[in-house]
This record gives sequence, structure tokens and C-alpha cells, in this order.
Amino acid sequence: MSVFAWWDSTYQYRFAFTIANANVGETLTDFPLHIDLGTKAPANFWTHVDTNGEDIRIIDEDDTTNLSSQAHLEGWNKTSSKGHLWVKRSIAASGNHELVYIYYGKSGDTTAFSDSTKQNTYNAGYKGVWHLDETSGDHLDATGNNNDSGTNSILTQGSAIGSINGADTLNGSNNYITIPYNSSLAAAHITYEAWFNTTNKTLDKRILSKTESGGYRMVLNDENSSCPANNLCALITTNTDYYAAAWPVSNLNNNTWYSTAATYDGETLTLYVNGTARGTNTDPSGDIKYTYSNPLCIGSEVSTSACTDGNYFGGSLDEIRISDFARSPEWLEFSYSSDAGTGGVAGPEEFAGYTVQNLTAGLYPVLTSNWTTDISENSITGIHAVGIKNDTYRIASFNVNFTQNLDWSSLTVDSNGIKSLFHYPGGFASLPGISGTS
Repeated sequence: MSVFAWWDSTYQYRFAFTIANANVGETLTDFPLHIDLGTKAPANFWTHVDTNGEDIRIIDEDDTTNLSSQAHLEGWNKTSSKGHLWVKRSIAASGNHELVYIYYGKSGDTTAFSDSTKQNTYNAGYKGVWHLDETSGDHLDATGNNNDSGTNSILTQGSAIGSINGADTLNGSNNYITIPYNSSLAAAHITYEAWFNTTNKTLDKRILSKTESGGYRMVLNDENSSCPANNLCALITTNTDYYAAAWPVSNLNNNTWYSTAATYDGETLTLYVNGTARGTNTDPSGDIKYTYSNPLCIGSEVSTSACTDGNYFGGSLDEIRISDFARSPEWLEFSYSSDAGTGGVAGPEEFAGYTVQNLTAGLYPVLTSNWTTDISENSITGIHAVGIKNDTYRIASFNVNFTQNLDWSSLTVDSNGIKSLFHYPGGFASLPGISGTS
């Protein structure tokens, strides 16, 4: 039998997060993977993890490489069992089973996360990432570009229910967020992203804007002639003209969260909603033109120098991101899945002293420890928890004693890797994926 290592036995617990990359069409290098611990972590995680999450470590699937130096926590609250984990990791193309381990349960540990590890979560292509979860003061840029907000006017800052953790709610009449001018946000080619939730999809409102005789913006019902009426539009300027990629607002609902993104690669402007391309424009050509060194405005129209030029957004905004190149359709599709909580599945809690490996085919549990060690694991397909300790077969949280002694040396595996091992009241238990004999 093959035996997988336990990264560090001073961490008493772990669970595996299996990345749902079955439909990823290309390798996503240094991707910021999102894990919603509130909905994904096994229930006992919140019992065994440190109060402040200081004992959390992210270990790659080789059970050796520590990814914690390129990760951070957002919205941690053990009392309410909430928290979001972000970790930079390349995601392989479809057909490759991949996972990361979340280790925890070390008393007195100090946190592995800092401003530096937060910045390391995002590759160099990200020029600004704003979680919008700060409940007062500036909204901080999670990248190392220091594009923190300046002047803000926000109805509810950071504590509104967001697409991921907290969000900002804007009143639609005079609220906005200002990101002061920085050349890193004035890219020749670009990807700009936002999660939005509008109270009125029919009004002319800015999700974000860095225009004024140039630049780019994301808007509902723009009065600009390049954007058709009653559409969600992404706009850019390459010379003296605006170009738009559009999608009818009739496809949207009020008071509903949507992920939107726009990419421009020098030839094609593409609008995405919820990870899917919804509109394209192949008319523009060349680099985006910028006339003024003006700010990036979130939730309002920009002027030559400020974010008070009207078209104030009414509703909530979250997770704003700017990259200085056009990200691929595969990247944006998986980014939506990761943000929305469908980027992977978590296994059950495991504890030091045994190991369990999930196979690619079916994600069945494979026992990889000493047969006399107490083992517990649930499979995604619904197989009960399995444990072996001397002559006891443990299912879920109760014990069923064997009615006869087991001859381990006689165990063999059929061509499907399945062997019916144990008899217990109510029927037989089969463990898929057993390899070898013991």
C-alpha cells in the first residue's frame, strides 16, 4: 500500500480542497484561488481551528510545498463560522486532478499571513484588487501597487452582504469611491472586473469609470451613443471614439449579484457576465487612449480630476479588479466559478496519525495508513465514514463490531479496484480504490 505523508504532525487536523478544473481549457498560471471556509470547510473545522485562524497553513498536493506565503484570509469570524481564504496557485488544464490541503489545530501558533502574503496572492498582472471589506477609512488595494482609495462617500461601507464577504452599498445619489491616479491603472490593454447588485437596472449608472475623453468604464444604460440603450456596456477609447461591447439589461434582475468583466487586447473588446462572454466589438484597434491623469471612480462618473460627475450607482459593489492585459476566457470563467464558490469541493476533516487519499476517478477514499490505526473519512459519493481499529469497523459516529476475525493477507482487489471487505448488520460495505493487500 502507498503511504502519503502528513506535512507536520504538530498540526492536528487538515482537510483537502479538490479543485474543480474539469472544464478548464488552459493552464491558469498563478491563479488567486478562493475557498469559502464558511460553506466549504468541514463542520469540525470551526471547533478545532484557532480563534483567529492563526494556525491555518495551505500545503500543496505534494504535501510538502507550503503556499501560505502567497495567501491571505478575508472576513475571518470564528464565532459565526465565516471566513474566506485566497491562495495563489497554478490551475492545470482539464483532466488533471488537483488539490490543496488546509492544515490547522496547532496550539499557540502564530499567523502565517500578513500584508506581504496578501500582496503575494496576486500575480504581477493585477494592478489593483479591492475586496471592499474595510468598514471604515480607506479601501485597501490587496496587490503591492498601493492603489488604496482616497475620498469616499459610502452609505454602508464594507459591512453590506457582498458576493464575497463584505461589500459597499451606495445610495445612487452622491456616493462613490475614489482611487487616486496611478499610471498602473492606465493600461494600454486591460481587464477590469466588478461584482454588482443594482436596485434599478433601468437607470444610467456607473459601476466603475476612468473615462473623460479617453479611458474605460463599465456602465448600466450609458447615454453615450456607442452603447445601445437599455444595455450593460463595457467601453474603451482608442482614438477620438468610444467603442462598446453590450448585453441587454433585460437579462438582469434587480437586487441580484452579477460578476462582470471586460477585456481589451488591442483588437477586440469583450464583455463577460458571470464568466461567459456576452458581447464583443472588433472595431477598435491600438492602445487605449488616456487624455487626463484622473482617478478611477467606483460607483460614479469621473471628471478630469474627481469622482463627483454624476451617474451615481445605486446598490452594492464588491471585488473590483484591474489587470494590465486582457485575461483569457478560461481565466475569467474559472474566476467566476472560484468567486461564486463552485471552484472546488472540500473533503472531510482528517486528523494526524492516519492519511486518506482521494482518487481522481470518483474521488473515493483510499486507506493509506497502518491497518491498526483509527481511520475516518467520508467520500463525496456518500460512502459512510470508515474506520479500522483492531476488530472494530466504524461507520459514521457509531461502532459496529466484526462478527469474525479478518484475514488481511487474503484480501485481493478485483479489476475495478473494489473489494467487499466487511460484513456488518444491515449489509456489506465495499471500499472502492483499495490498492494491494496488508
